[in-house]
Amino acid sequence: GPNLYGLPGRVAGSVEDFRYSPGFQALNEMEHVWTEENFAAYVEDPTGHIREVTGDSSLRGSMAAQRVRGETGYVDLYAYLASLSE
Repeated sequence: GPNLYGLPGRVAGSVEDFRYSPGFQALNEMEHVWTEENFAAYVEDPTGHIREVTGDSSLRGSMAAQRVRGETGYVDLYAYLASLSE
């Protein structure tokens, strides 16, 4: 996957030279920003999040879902990424 440094506040699918899925390209075109809420929804259900945000049921995520236990796990993961970013 793309480098996650600077992910908080970044537009989805915006790391240069990374080959994103059509679903991520659609998020990028919509200027979908990684907030704590968006991050948690995506990590919980990548394809579901892409489809909900874009309104396109044909799009899929290519991320292999790694289950994080409970909502606090997503929040903690996002906080960790934020702590390593500028």
